[in-house]
Amino acid sequence: MSKKYFLLILILAIALATGGYFYFGRRPEAKYEFVTAQRGDLIQEVSVTGRVKPAESVELAFEKTGRVSAVYVEVGQRVGVGQILAALDDTELTAQLKQAKANVKVEQAKLAELKSGTRPEDIEIQQIKVRNYEIALEDAKINLADKLRDLYTKADDAIRNKTDQFFSNPRTNNPELLFSASNELKTDTERKRLGVESALISWQQKLGELGMEDDFNPFIFDGKKYSAQVRSFLDQAALLINGLTASSQFSQATIDAWKGDTFTARANLNTAVNNLSVAEEKLRTAESNLILAEQELVLKQAGTIPEQISAQEAKEESVLASVDNLQAQIRKTVLRSSITGVVSSQKAKIGEIAAANTVVVSLIPFPVMRLKPILPKPILRKLK
Repeated sequence: MSKKYFLLILILAIALATGGYFYFGRRPEAKYEFVTAQRGDLIQEVSVTGRVKPAESVELAFEKTGRVSAVYVEVGQRVGVGQILAALDDTELTAQLKQAKANVKVEQAKLAELKSGTRPEDIEIQQIKVRNYEIALEDAKINLADKLRDLYTKADDAIRNKTDQFFSNPRTNNPELLFSASNELKTDTERKRLGVESALISWQQKLGELGMEDDFNPFIFDGKKYSAQVRSFLDQAALLINGLTASSQFSQATIDAWKGDTFTARANLNTAVNNLSVAEEKLRTAESNLILAEQELVLKQAGTIPEQISAQEAKEESVLASVDNLQAQIRKTVLRSSITGVVSSQKAKIGEIAAANTVVVSLIPFPVMRLKPILPKPILRKLK
């Protein structure tokens, strides 16, 4: 029995060894995959664990301080070169730009006019202006002559009608007051009355020689000089009359009448002097206007000189430079992307004041990452 079992086990072991050899020892048949060779990209994908770091970062800021009026991007958004990211309020600058452009048109029109020369119509218009100013000057002379004569009339009335009431022989070489006064004051007043009479006679003679073609300056000078002399006499006469009191010689009613007439004489003379000053100013203005109009006519008839064109060209360049400057300032109110990338930070808020040169938007280029793997050393060695 033992031999029989031993033989059975031996046969079983041989069968197992033979089966194991054929099962484990034989290599599988090779399988082949055929593809057509062609040009292309060779891609190898590697799955690793690590940290993502941007190759570079771009920080953008406004060049000037202003209030944020619009924000066009948000974090994570992809942007292209030149794309608007945010903007400041440019209302005031835009208004200034419109005004500057209008100024350019004005200066360009003036330059074109200068280059085209003076038109016959312009010369004719200027000639009409000259004639109108000549008429205005004649009117001013007539008015001034009337005021000079009126001043003499008021002075004559003040002396020979108003104050001569309390003089005896007023228009002779020996005028005398009708009432008593201190010897010094009485003598001085009578002496002034004699001088005023002589002034009125000379004044009247000179005014009789006044013509519209004459120089008015000497007549104006005489009118101011003689009227000042008359005024001085009236002031002293008023001082005397105001000091009088009623007596057996003169009643209070007579004295009051003298006071009233003296006051009226002084008021009329002052009004006439003021009227003369106004008329003189009108004459000076009319003379100046005529001179300027005549000079402008001469310039228009002579035409445009090269210096005028050069000066106007300089003005045009100046206003054009203003336009360029304002346009540059407006461009600075817009923040644009300088690269193609992704917004990594956006700090602008509508309505807030953005300070100049303070970072508002940060960008990282696109593609946005490079892998810098951090792997165990054994794996790195296997990869190599």
